[in-house]
Amino acid sequence: MNTLSRWFFIWCVIVSATDSARAQAPDQDVAAGEKGKQIVQFVKTAGQSIGFSGVVFAARDGKPVAACATGFADLDGKKPLTSTTLFEIASATKPFTAMAVCKIAEQGKLKLDDSISLYLPDVPVTCQSITVRHLLQHTSGISGHNRQGRGADIATVLPLFLKDGPQVKPGTRWEYWNQGYSLATEIAARASGKSYVEYCRTEIFKPAGMNSTCFTGDQGPPGALVAIGTSANRKPRSALDHPYGSYGFEYRGMGGMVTNVWDLWRCDRALKANRILNPETKAEMFKAGPGGYGLGWFTGVDKHQRSFQKHGGSVRGFVCELRRFPQDNACLFVLGNRDKSEMGHQFHYLVKAIEQILFDQKLTPALPLPLNENQRDELAGTFIDDRNRTLTIESEGLCMRARIDWGNKASRGFIGTDDNQKTVFFNGNSNTVLGLDQDAEGAVQSVSLLGGKLVFNRKK
Repeated sequence: MNTLSRWFFIWCVIVSATDSARAQAPDQDVAAGEKGKQIVQFVKTAGQSIGFSGVVFAARDGKPVAACATGFADLDGKKPLTSTTLFEIASATKPFTAMAVCKIAEQGKLKLDDSISLYLPDVPVTCQSITVRHLLQHTSGISGHNRQGRGADIATVLPLFLKDGPQVKPGTRWEYWNQGYSLATEIAARASGKSYVEYCRTEIFKPAGMNSTCFTGDQGPPGALVAIGTSANRKPRSALDHPYGSYGFEYRGMGGMVTNVWDLWRCDRALKANRILNPETKAEMFKAGPGGYGLGWFTGVDKHQRSFQKHGGSVRGFVCELRRFPQDNACLFVLGNRDKSEMGHQFHYLVKAIEQILFDQKLTPALPLPLNENQRDELAGTFIDDRNRTLTIESEGLCMRARIDWGNKASRGFIGTDDNQKTVFFNGNSNTVLGLDQDAEGAVQSVSLLGGKLVFNRKK
């Protein structure tokens, strides 16, 4: 019996999905057919077994398949997340910045191959061969470590961003550089005559019907549920709070967009219908350059010969992945309010697994199921091996978090049960079977891995 058939946490309300985005998105879970039901079940189980907190939207053949949420929008566990909850999408803002610049080019107000010196003040001679396209492609040649500079004064930040000039000839090498997108917002503003945020609102969000979408620092639409994001080492924050104090050039355009999965679906439909960009401009935006990066999107063909356009993002409290599959008229959006320091490799596994379900592929590795209450009580604690390395197992609701401290590094994961009812350590890449030695009362006294080659005994 496979894992999908064993999932027993089913909270979804099945409703029929329409051919286009709804005027009013539902707050309840949406599942269309067996595939939608499987995705919803998987997401709910992931919330219990590996602590995922967030919202998932999947569509195929131009129709929504699933929209569901697990976890909470607040710190007190009183406000469950819904599919309309607002999240910050961090670097997944870049595709929208690129759309804005491409739209301005389409309107004839700039050219993608113009030098940035035509729009920005006092660009050094060494940097005048950098074009608008290079900024959007991450091929400016400027080091990705050039991150100093903040605030709203372009004359102050520009010398810092362009310090030392290109390290290679612009256009020849891909190197991810956030500040290039910040400079692109100033170019967009000067070429269009509108501020970056105002241009996005009027020329991107409005035509797409993205009525709930805004930016950090905004008030947000009336009545909207806004997620609070948590991080392992830093303070929680609302999706509408600035992660870096303001929406100046230290973050503008490279991140800061706040949205929900239904608005992202509306944007997907608007792109498909050419309501934002015409077909020629879209083709230019999605054309892969060095590093497989187009203008604001990673783009290419995967091992299944499926074309994709995608971008992820992570910032304090939030992590996300946006994926489009144009040949299948499909998309997948995953928004989380626990950032990578909280979720580790598990977020990447979650995205991959939902994509596998969406396209009828085998789920690898299988998601473990949560332990029962007795198993959790018997296993929780600290264990030490003969080299004084520690295994710490802690319970968080149904989720069992595990951390192995090796001395110079640590392995993090979760403990659950597999198809064969074996207790396993799950790290997003594999399930490792654990050996458990229990006393007469059932408490686990030792945990072994690798067939008994590695043994951790309960700390006295």
